[in-house]
Amino acid sequence: MKEVHFKNTVLNFYEFYNTDFKLLKFFGIWIPDSSNSKFHKIYFIVINFVFCAIFNLAQVSNLLHEINNLKNLAACGYVVAIACMANVRSYYFLKNREEFLYLIRSLNDSHFQPESEDQICSAKKSLRFYSKVKMIVSILCTITVFISMSTPVFYKKNELNLPFASWYPFDVSSYPIYQIAYVHQCISVIYVTSINTYVDIIMAGFNTFIGIQCDLLCSRLYNISKDHSSEENETTLLDCIRHHKLIVRFANNTEILFNRIYLGQFIACTSALCMALFLLTLHQESRFESSFLVFYLTAIFSLLFIPCWFSSEMQGKSENIPEAAYSCNWVTASKLFKKDLIFFILRAQKPLKFYAVGFFQISVETFVLIVRSSFSYYTVLNNMIMKEG
Repeated sequence: MKEVHFKNTVLNFYEFYNTDFKLLKFFGIWIPDSSNSKFHKIYFIVINFVFCAIFNLAQVSNLLHEINNLKNLAACGYVVAIACMANVRSYYFLKNREEFLYLIRSLNDSHFQPESEDQICSAKKSLRFYSKVKMIVSILCTITVFISMSTPVFYKKNELNLPFASWYPFDVSSYPIYQIAYVHQCISVIYVTSINTYVDIIMAGFNTFIGIQCDLLCSRLYNISKDHSSEENETTLLDCIRHHKLIVRFANNTEILFNRIYLGQFIACTSALCMALFLLTLHQESRFESSFLVFYLTAIFSLLFIPCWFSSEMQGKSENIPEAAYSCNWVTASKLFKKDLIFFILRAQKPLKFYAVGFFQISVETFVLIVRSSFSYYTVLNNMIMKEG
C-alpha cells in the first residue's frame, strides 16, 4: 500500500490501525494499491485457494461422506462452518475494496481530529480498551489453534490421524503424504483463524472509531456557549453538522463492507456452537478433547460477541448526540442557529446501527438470540442421539 500522509493530525488514527491493515494485506484478503492490483489479485487467488479453498473442500467432502452418521457429522460440521467463513470474508473484502479504501483514507480527516486535551484523552482511552480486547482475542484464538494442531499427538501411536477430519482422493497414511497433509492442515488452520479473527478485530476497530467520533461530536456541541459570539456558535454548529454527516457516511460504508459477512457469521456460529456443545457432551471422558472444545467454544463466543458488543456501544454513543445538541446554548441564539439546530436534532434522532443484510441488527441482543438458538438446536441433537442409543 502506498503510504498515506496526513497533515496537522493531532491523533493519528491511521497509524494506530496500520498493523491490522498490514496483516490483512499479508493474508491476501485486501488489495491495497490499484497500481499493483494484478499482482495482489494473483496473490489473493493463490493463497486463498491453497490454504483456504483446498482445506475447506477436503472437510466438506468428508462432511458429505459422514452425512448419515450424526456423531461424525457433528465432528466435521463444527469446524467446517467456521472455516468456510474465511472464504466468505475474503471474497467480500475483495468485492468491497473501494469501501474499505474510503474508510482507511477517512481515518485522519480534519473533522475527525480531537480539539482539546480532554478529547484526546477520551479518544486514547477508547483506543487502549480496543487494543486490550484485540490482544485477549488474539491470544485465545492462538491457544485454540495450537491445541487443535497438536491433537494427533494424543492419538494411539499406530494411528495416523490428521488434526481435522478430511477426505482426500488419495491415501494419506503413507510417508511423506501424511506429513505433507499435516503441515498443510496446520498452515491452513492458522490462515483461516487469522482471517476470521482479524476481520472481526477490524470491525471492532471501526466501531471504536465511530464511537470516538460520536464522543468528540458531543463534546463540541456541549462547548457551544454564550461566551462565544453568535457567528462563532453558528460556525461551530455548521462544523458539527458536517462532522455528523461524515460519521454517518463512515458508518454506512462500514455496514456495506461487513453486512453480508455477518449474516454468514451468524448462521455459521449458530451451527458451530450447536455441534461443538453436542460433541462436548460426547467427549466427557477425554480430557484433551474436552479442553480443546472448551477453548474452541470460548473462541467462537468471543468472535461472535465482540462485533455485537462494539456495535451496541457505538449505537449507545450515537444516541447521545441529540441530547448534546439540545444541551447547547440555543436560548439566546439567532433564528438561523435555532433553525439549523432543529434540523440537526431531527436528523440525529436516528441512532447509528449495523445490520446483517437488513435482517439482523449486529448487537448484544442478537448475540443472546444466537446463543439461545444454538442451545435449542443442541438440545434437539442430544435428544436425537439419546433416542438412537
